[in-house]
Amino acid sequence: MKKIFLFFLLLSQLTYAQEKYSGVSTHFEALGTPYGGCGVPPDLVESEYFVALNVYHSPGVSTTWPRPLTGTDTLFKGEFNNGRNCGRWVRVSIMEDCIGGTNDGALGQQFCRGGNAKWTHDKYSYAYLNMIVTDACGDGNGWCRDSKYHLDLHTPALNKFEKDGQTIADMYPGHFNNRKIEWEYIKAPGYTGDIDIYFMQNSQQYWASIFVNHLENGIHNVEQKVGKQWVKLKTNSDMGQAYLLDPAEQPYRIRVWDAEDKLINNGREYVFSLPAACGSKCPVPATKATYQINDPVITSVNTDSEDKFFYVGGANDNHIIMWDLNELVYSVQLVDLLGRTVKEFKVDSVKGSLEPGSLSGGCFRVVFYGSNSIIGSKILIK
Repeated sequence: MKKIFLFFLLLSQLTYAQEKYSGVSTHFEALGTPYGGCGVPPDLVESEYFVALNVYHSPGVSTTWPRPLTGTDTLFKGEFNNGRNCGRWVRVSIMEDCIGGTNDGALGQQFCRGGNAKWTHDKYSYAYLNMIVTDACGDGNGWCRDSKYHLDLHTPALNKFEKDGQTIADMYPGHFNNRKIEWEYIKAPGYTGDIDIYFMQNSQQYWASIFVNHLENGIHNVEQKVGKQWVKLKTNSDMGQAYLLDPAEQPYRIRVWDAEDKLINNGREYVFSLPAACGSKCPVPATKATYQINDPVITSVNTDSEDKFFYVGGANDNHIIMWDLNELVYSVQLVDLLGRTVKEFKVDSVKGSLEPGSLSGGCFRVVFYGSNSIIGSKILIK
């Protein structure tokens, strides 16, 4: 019994191993207005430390293809990925400087070349900073086109990197030199709360675009409930945090998928309307929507090969555990991920259901007992 639950615990704690990327760096002064490349106005970007990702990866070629990239043009898609990496956080580490050579970002040329050129570590190497992806780099230089995992760093961030608990305050301008970098995607540090939804400028009853902000792990899709179906929305151009709503169904009901293609908050629905502040048309780049939430009606995950047992979860704490009356169930236990019994119920085998009452957030195993043994189990996620 304990072995089963320990195995389940290990599986539940497995996380996707984030890959580290290597590239060269550039820097830029400011986001565009009214929106940066991800569709968020500069004053609503959640960190003063932000980066732009490559729109194009086209070694030796500076062509600018129409955005978003479609058809055969997607062969030249960079890490910006038509906006699908917008809103994600990255941890960036400063690496080697080019010493004794030229590092001018010439298209199709080696980055550190000529003379006694070599990449060299120094006191700035391994300084790091957490930054948010909020823009796109479509420049035609070699740094941007030839380096697949190039990052364009916000200039004011260059002297905010930390090493050994100290801020490295003098790297830029004298020691930056378009250094090598290493970086990886991370979840938003210290994330709390829920998403923010804003209507974009010129949104109105029959044409509305929103952007979704305050994300824990980026955004890959937004779905809107139209009738009884969930419909995947189109992005507003390739602004990866901005989506075009279907005006046919109001108030709007959406759910959001993160960068790991998981529904955030287990598929929570956000219900909202065009804000009164917009009048007939939203006059400013961002008008915040006030939303209500509906937690998913089905909160169970079926991991069993047979469907003898099932349960239906209502909103909030109104969970109902149900089972097949053909099975002789004598008791039910709710067990946490450490194998500890949270609640135990002696059941009425004629009734075939029970209400477990209030549960803290998390994942539980519901174990069904017959007269002498376990006869089934399910996972309940709240």
